[in-house]
Amino acid sequence: MAIQNLDVIPRFPKRREIQKLSVNTTVTLNAVPAQSPIPLPTSPSKIMTLSAYSRELSLWGVPRWPFEPKMERIRTLVLDRLGLRPDMPCVVSFDSRTAFRKIYKIIIYQKIELEDGREGQKERVYHLSVRYPLQESDETLSEVATMKFARKSGVPAPRVIAWDADRRNRLGFEWILTRKLEGKCLRDEWEKLLFGQKEKVVKSIAKYQAKLFATNFDDIGNLFDEQDADDYITDYRYGDFNTSHQISKEVRPFVGRLISIASISDKKSYCSFPDSSSYLEALLVPIWKKIFTTLRTSTSEEEMIEAQSLQKLVEKVHVKILQIFPETTVSTVLVHDDLSMRNILIDEIGNVTGILGWENAMVMPTWKATQFPQILSGEYTPQSNTGGQEDFTGNMDARIEAVRLRRLYDGEMAKRVVAWKEEVNLGKTKRELEFACKFSSIESCMKEIENWVDALETNVPIALVKQ
Repeated sequence: MAIQNLDVIPRFPKRREIQKLSVNTTVTLNAVPAQSPIPLPTSPSKIMTLSAYSRELSLWGVPRWPFEPKMERIRTLVLDRLGLRPDMPCVVSFDSRTAFRKIYKIIIYQKIELEDGREGQKERVYHLSVRYPLQESDETLSEVATMKFARKSGVPAPRVIAWDADRRNRLGFEWILTRKLEGKCLRDEWEKLLFGQKEKVVKSIAKYQAKLFATNFDDIGNLFDEQDADDYITDYRYGDFNTSHQISKEVRPFVGRLISIASISDKKSYCSFPDSSSYLEALLVPIWKKIFTTLRTSTSEEEMIEAQSLQKLVEKVHVKILQIFPETTVSTVLVHDDLSMRNILIDEIGNVTGILGWENAMVMPTWKATQFPQILSGEYTPQSNTGGQEDFTGNMDARIEAVRLRRLYDGEMAKRVVAWKEEVNLGKTKRELEFACKFSSIESCMKEIENWVDALETNVPIALVKQ
């Protein structure tokens, strides 16, 4: 995809090729698949080695933290990494949490001399993100590299100050220290905005999306820096404080393994994916493993029949992968896969001041990057408790507003990215195929996916994914 009026960073070399296997399996009732048509991992996932953490999951899969990060240790750690005196005024408070991380707000007060000679105080506000280690080191290293790359591309991502990708430290967890971004959460402000202000938000999102489009890679995966960073590394490139610890080292990111599917692989099984078909095949791996296990161990005829039906559907989907993606190379860009309202910050007049949630960013094919961001995928619809005609009218108004904002987004992207509309149209079936790979094993989706695959054979396609 060509880019207009944007500085293009050179493409980076691919890191690893993936061997693909062809479909060569027929299964009857009570039989076991002789060979998976999809490359299976050869060793257990790295997630299984973190027994002290990963076994402590609640009924809903939310981790039980083995212990709470201690505030005083956070204070000592931050002052040490910033090269400041231990007695420097520093306030640590709990800010927020998600299932797999806790965010702490840190305010450091520094004495300064004012113009009139009086002594004043300057404060620096930081966020320390403490991560629950499901994928040891890789998640932290990739998030750091991604935020640094996004900022370099002109996107308002948090500025990384320091990090530690090894949980064997005084805190006991991996962590990332960033400067706090200014602004209010868009989710809290959306209903208060005028439509013109909402348009301003959408235009800003399109502008930053186009900046990410300006850099092409040739692999699918997560971004990493070209350096070993298991231990903490600090980045004072902008000199928050005058210390002797300042460094200035530019590192070039590369595309490494795709962390989101690391639970079915490890570094020995997959690195980055060189083409779309390899990536989509990897999405089918856990489904195929489920089929294999059921056909090998189940004594229930009903389960065997269901597994056989699922196998036929997976084989159909896999054939479509090879038909739709015959190419052995791919053009990819950095895609933020959770551009929802909770991850967007704005000021009082609707200017976007920050984008969060970079742990959800991946280097993906352009056909994936042309989908609407989550902010335009239905989240904006207001939820009313009044019911009746007022609720219906409100929802209709929201739908009309959504259509207008989507058209605005497409128009803004078309101004900045050459052949944007062509890319959107060409990518529709490919995005639906990704959906089929992800949800083929979901009972409520199986029939719809099967009908979609059959419709492709008749050259009268039907919509599978509605946006």
